[in-house]
Amino acid sequence: MDNFLRALKVVQNTILANKGELTMSQYTELLSKIKELEEALKTKQAIVPARKASNMHNAAWEWLRNKGITDGTHPQNFLTREQFATMLKRYHDSFNKN
Repeated sequence: MDNFLRALKVVQNTILANKGELTMSQYTELLSKIKELEEALKTKQAIVPARKASNMHNAAWEWLRNKGITDGTHPQNFLTREQFATMLKRYHDSFNKN
């Protein structure tokens, strides 16, 4: 989410720095950035760089991945309720394997 807010701040700063008067090139660039931000909002995806799990959470993340509860990708992205439900079911099913 921090990256999303930083990107939004860039748009705002560009507009403020030019006192609302933009060249066509600046306008086109800002329009492109605004569309990118709108798309990120529509798809509920924050603009987050791919990062590994933090040291504090790495052992738990690896445990989940090794148990097959998560695929191990994007440890710092948001979790939807449907993804959470799938993870809970996988965890539950891991106790009922025979």
